[in-house]
Amino acid sequence: MRILHLDSATTWRGGQRQLQLLVQHGAAEHHVACPPASALAQALAGDDVVVHPWSCATPGRGVRSLRRLVGALRPDVVAAHTPHAHQKLWLAGLSSRAIVHRRVDFVPSRAAIRRLASARGVVAVSEAVADVLVGRGLLRQHIRVVHDGVELVARPRVPQGRVGALGALVAHKGHRTLVDAACRLELPVHIAGEGALRGALEAQIRGSGAPVVLRGQLSDPLAFLASLDVFVHPSHEEGLGQAVIEAMAVGVPVVASAAGGLSEIVQHERTGLLVPPNDPIALAAAIERMCSDRALQERCVEAAREKVRGSFSASVMATRTLAAYDAVLGELL
Repeated sequence: MRILHLDSATTWRGGQRQLQLLVQHGAAEHHVACPPASALAQALAGDDVVVHPWSCATPGRGVRSLRRLVGALRPDVVAAHTPHAHQKLWLAGLSSRAIVHRRVDFVPSRAAIRRLASARGVVAVSEAVADVLVGRGLLRQHIRVVHDGVELVARPRVPQGRVGALGALVAHKGHRTLVDAACRLELPVHIAGEGALRGALEAQIRGSGAPVVLRGQLSDPLAFLASLDVFVHPSHEEGLGQAVIEAMAVGVPVVASAAGGLSEIVQHERTGLLVPPNDPIALAAAIERMCSDRALQERCVEAAREKVRGSFSASVMATRTLAAYDAVLGELL
């Protein structure tokens, strides 16, 4: 199978990591078109994949180059990994050839739904995302669900007496709620990541006196996870929660909000603790409980590792993604 993957992002987030894992673990002929100076292009430089520089910031240029690339490669699958990439395909008159990945549980506009309906199929990152799309009128049979995967790399834990979160500093990740919760905790809270919310978070931390450290973008996020006593993911909107899976794989006890696809990863009191979104009091109480209850920690960590091995490994994700592509192609034969 020859696959042309399209990714328009210049930054590195969960979608770009999943695409990298897909081309590393999926048995196919992979081609990736992305901005030449993007984090994804740099990350793929040493992998067995053909990277095509795609300057897609200018509407006309991105569309014309896309038509030429699809015409030259004649791929079996054209996979759009960002909404912007799918919009380019739609403008190029190629949406009917596209399989579109959808990673967020935001409610899409009617125009976005029309574009998704014009595609060959949609791969949603969770049942929660699929439900949002169906609620907006997309047919359920048009959607396949494939959860994210992570590398199963052994990483010794060295807890350093702190709680932590990892993710882009954007509003829906719930970091403001975590700062409010931190005012009620004895352990310091470290938040790793960068984004537009940094200034607002810095002001909130100064104003509240919360014991919170903003760590910025990290070169080794797994080492950060391994240093934590408890990992917290307080999103109030979340397609799935790749960072939660990474924490579970490392063996860190998890506290998360019951938002979006997070409940498809975390089973309350089995693989972690779930709390209502936007509730700093409940969040602080759950963190304190997880920190103080050693039996709960051990039970959740063991069950979480087993769940990751069985359902959320990179190889499982790649196999299921290629199977979803095959299923969509088979319906059209």
